[in-house]
Parts: sequence; C-alpha cells; structure tokens
Amino acid sequence: STSWVFVSVIDWTTTGAPPPIGTPPTRIWCALAIAVRVPRAATALRVCTMPGVPVEPPPTPWRLEAPPDDYRDDLWAVGADLAPGTLLAAYRLGLFPMPVGSRIGWFSPARRGVVPLEPFAPSRSLRRARRRYEIRFDTAFARVVGGCARPGDPASWIDSSIEAAYGELHELGWAHSVETWQDGELVGGLYGVAVGGLFAGESMFHRVSDAS
Repeated sequence: STSWVFVSVIDWTTTGAPPPIGTPPTRIWCALAIAVRVPRAATALRVCTMPGVPVEPPPTPWRLEAPPDDYRDDLWAVGADLAPGTLLAAYRLGLFPMPVGSRIGWFSPARRGVVPLEPFAPSRSLRRARRRYEIRFDTAFARVVGGCARPGDPASWIDSSIEAAYGELHELGWAHSVETWQDGELVGGLYGVAVGGLFAGESMFHRVSDAS
C-alpha cells in the first residue's frame, strides 16, 4: 500500500542569503508518497489518507487567550463563534468548545487524559477485541459525529451547530474520524481534531461492546 508523508521545506533561495537574514524564507508543503508493506495481521485495517495538507481557513476576528497556569476552573470563556478559524485558534491555545446554555463556552481543564503513542502497549483483552472489528479512518465522519450526538438524549452537548462546525473542519482536513465497523455496519467510533502534532479526541460512541 502507499502512505503519504507531509513535510515542510524551507526555501532559503527566496531570501538571497542564508540565515541570519531579515527577509523570511518561503515555506513549502510537500506530499511524499511512500510504499509501505502492511503486515498480514493488519489486513483488516483500512486507512483512508488525504493526499494533501489541511487548508488553513481565514483567521478568527476574535481575540483568544489561553488561561494562566494557576487557573483551576474548567470553563475559561463564553462567546465568539464556531467558524473554522476560531476553532483552530482555540485548539492551538488548548481550548475546546461546549455549549453553555444558548452560548458557546470555551473550556481548558487543568487535568486532561493524554495517551502518548510511542510507549502505548494494548492489553491482551484489547487485542482480542480488536480482531472482531475493522477499523477505518475518515470514511463516515458525519455518521460518527451523529452517533456521538446521541439524538434524543437531553444530556447530549453535541447540537446541530457543533455537528456543522466540525463537519466544516473535516472538509478542510483538520477534523478526523476513527471508525469501528462490524459486518459492514458502523458500530462505534470517535472524532477529533489533529493540530500541531496532537490529536484531540472530542467524543466517542459505541453500539456494541469494546467498539469505542
């Protein structure tokens, strides 16, 4: 199979001289196709990659700030909008949105769950569960968000504005879904935003055991 690696290349020739310089260099994004041998045990893993880099939206008109280190409440601010530029600016500051009544709240919990990928070792029970499912990426983003929204549940915080906002981020290449399929049916998944080397998971759902 073929995977895509995206690299940022700095073209110093546009400045006329090596650093230190006064004129900023040109930054060029390149997509490199690399052949990858997939182990037989991973044949149930279907990866859907996008041959390109995310599209940077227009900047937000709002002034966003990160909370100070000694701020201990989860809710940091209320207001602004859910435009792609606003969402990305917020994620780059460690903020994420949730409705607060009829307004948008911006949260920044002091304690968060972080899963480093390199030292992660799945348990035996997780490996057994994994064999029952097919894992796909970005093949049913809207359906995953809809599953996370739990229609009819009054406790759900994912409303139509959240679904539309993250759908737009997905179209721009920033939001992604991880999907669990069984016998051709979507039975679980999660969605989130990939920015700055971090994947921030927003919500997950499951319809059968161990599918999220």
